[in-house]
Amino acid sequence: MQINRRFLTVFFVTLLFAFWGGIKYADLKFQNVSEVIKLNENADLKDSLNNKEENKYIQVYVGGQVVKPGVYKLLYGARVYEAVEEAGGVLETADLKYIPMAKKLEDEETVWIPSYDETAAIKDTPSYNYPGFNSNLVNINTASVEELAEKLNGIGPALAQRIVDYRTQNGKFKSVEDIKNVSGIGEKRFEQLKDQICIK
Repeated sequence: MQINRRFLTVFFVTLLFAFWGGIKYADLKFQNVSEVIKLNENADLKDSLNNKEENKYIQVYVGGQVVKPGVYKLLYGARVYEAVEEAGGVLETADLKYIPMAKKLEDEETVWIPSYDETAAIKDTPSYNYPGFNSNLVNINTASVEELAEKLNGIGPALAQRIVDYRTQNGKFKSVEDIKNVSGIGEKRFEQLKDQICIK
C-alpha cells in the first residue's frame, strides 16, 4: 500500500509538471507565431506605404526647345509648365502657342516643346502631332465613351464602348494605328479618324 501511495504521488507530480510544461510550450509557440504574424504585418504595411509613396510620383520626358531635356520625376497631378520648369525653362526658339501649359501630366508621358520652324512646317500636316500641339485631338487612352462618341467622326456609343473595353483589357494604345485592333475599326474608318486622335 505504501508503494502504491508513493507511486501515485510521483505519477501525479510528473503529470502536473508535464501539464505545466505543455502550457508553457504552447504559450511560447503562440508567442512565436504572433511575432511572425506581426513581422509579416509590418512588412506588408511597409510595402503598402512604399507603394503609396511611389504612386505619388510620375516620370515624364521633357524634350525639344528646353534648356535641359531629360526624364524628370514629378508629383502626381503635376502640370506641363512644372515639367518645363524642371527642365530649366524654354529656349528663345520655343513656340508655346500650341502647348497647353496647364494640362495635367500622366506617368510615362512626353512633353515636347517645338521650335517656330517646327510649328510652321506642321501647319499643312495635321496628322503629325506631338504631346500638347493640338488640344483638339481626342486622347484614345483617356477619353470616356461619351467623349469618343461625341467628338470622333463615325464613332457611335457602341463602338466607343468597344474602344474603352479594348484598352481596359489590353492596356493603353501604344500608337494611333493600334485602334485598328478594335473590332469594327478597319483601314477605311481609321483613315477618317487618324487626324482626330492621339495617344498622349
